[in-house]
This record gives sequence, C-alpha cells and structure tokens, in this order.
Amino acid sequence: MTTSALLHPPSEGTTSRRSRSAQVLLLAAVLLWSANFTAVKYSLTHGFSPLSFAAVRWTFAAVALSAVTLRFEGSLRFQRRDIPLLIGVAGGGFWFNQMSLVFAIHLAPASTIALIFGLFPILVALLSHACGVERLKLRHGVAVVVSFAGAALVAIGARTALGGHFGGILFGVANAFFFASFAVVVVPLMRRYSPYRITAVASVVCSALLAITGGPNLVRQDWGGVSNWAWFALTYSATSLVIGNILWLKALRLVGPGRASLYSNFQAFPAAVLAFVILSEPLSGLQIVGGAVIALGILLAHSERTPAPSLE
Repeated sequence: MTTSALLHPPSEGTTSRRSRSAQVLLLAAVLLWSANFTAVKYSLTHGFSPLSFAAVRWTFAAVALSAVTLRFEGSLRFQRRDIPLLIGVAGGGFWFNQMSLVFAIHLAPASTIALIFGLFPILVALLSHACGVERLKLRHGVAVVVSFAGAALVAIGARTALGGHFGGILFGVANAFFFASFAVVVVPLMRRYSPYRITAVASVVCSALLAITGGPNLVRQDWGGVSNWAWFALTYSATSLVIGNILWLKALRLVGPGRASLYSNFQAFPAAVLAFVILSEPLSGLQIVGGAVIALGILLAHSERTPAPSLE
C-alpha cells in the first residue's frame, strides 16, 4: 500500500461500492461453477475418461485465456522472481485441483462432491492464518471442527447412496484443499499482475502438466464414443472455468481470500439440484444433514470475520 493510500484511506462509499461489486462478481462465478459438477459428471459418464476430459478442458481454457490476455494486455510475461510462485499456483492450485476433481466426480455423485466443496471457505481461513494473510480467531477454530464433522457425515451418507464411493470423498476433500491453497498463494501475485495474466499463464502450465499426465489416456481415448452432449458439457465446463476464474480473482482483489471464499458455499445447493434434475442423483438424508452442518461451520466463521487484507 502506498503512503498516499495510508494518508487517504478509501472512503466508506468507496468501500461499499467495492463490496457490492465483489458480491456481484462472486455470485456470478459461483452460479457458473455450480453447474460444473453436473457437466463434469455427465461428460465422464458419456464417453470421456477422467484424465482425457481434464486435459482437453484445460487446453481449451489455456488457449482462450491466453487469447483474451494478449488481446487486452499484449503480454504474458512474468518477472523471473515470480516464476517459482506461479509454478506453485499452476501445480498445486490448478493441476492437483483438477486431478482430484475429475477423480472425485468419477468415483462419487456430483452432488456429494458439491457438498464436500463446502469445506473450501474453512480451509481458506486455516491457510490464510498459517500464511499470515488473515488472522484466525477461536471462532474459526470451532468452525473448522464443525465443518469437518459435516464432511464426515457426507462421506458416511455417500456409502449408503447409489453411486457413493469413499475414495471419491477423499478426492473431494483434496479438491477443496488444493483450491483453497490457490486462493491464498495467489495473493502476492495479485499485487503485481491482472487476473487475466495469472489465470492464462497458470492455465498454460496446468494444461501441459495434464497433457503429460493424461498422455496415455488421450491415446487410448475412444473419441468416437463421446456423445455430442458430452462435448457440449465439456465446452460449458471449460467456459465456466475461464469466466468463473476471472470473475473470482477480480473479486479476490477487492475483498481478500477469506471473504471471497465464503461465497463458494452457496454453490452446493444449486449444484445438488442440477445433479438431481439432470443426472437423477439421489441424496441421502445423512448427506443433507452433513451439508447443513458444513453450512453451520461456515456461518460460525462468517459471523465474526476480520477485515479483508489490502491487496493494493
């Protein structure tokens, strides 16, 4: 933050406008992402193997994001000192995140993974505290315990639901953890680069890693067996990735990772409804209770939050 910003802090009106703008961006991103769980599940059950889907999806995203960034900024360059952090963002935040996501949805119902993703805000709070980005209060510690209890109920409920698989639950928790890591680790880069450039370059690195990881699957993939609707679902998934990540990073710059992450919990309900309507996925009573317990943990953390850190 500059000396001028310290002497002349943002007015209450400016802060209010930033908050409203962030809310609009976050809600738009969350609504886009909520349908992604169903889109991924549909693609994986109508012809795509998990690693082939991830590789094609991220190649599409990397090309689109790079084109948008070059159009508006004219460069994808990063300073040499930021390259290790960028690789960390691409590897942990994107590559591991996507590997765990596709296998989670491959092994468990999409609605279950959407509920498990409700752990994301709590994990962001923990990692933000550990990295010194935001301060974690005792209430957040209680919220962590409550939310993990909810995740356990979702996992147990998935064992009795059709299509449930405990391995999918573990991948679902890993998915939330890696995306939470991205939300915290990316903050220093946000001080120097736009959301477009960060997501574009990280996506290029991620797509290369996925192409290497999924190389054998891409060769063995029965492309003729992929339905037209599966291709449509993949296109939507990639588009929601491109637009959703840009919107979310813009909001992250305005309000910080703690507040931004809280909105992600809103996607669980529309995601579960879409999975029920499109995929006919059942939800056990225990899973619904687990989702409610996760939401309770989020409310505990949200009820006494600290101000968002400055990203200027």
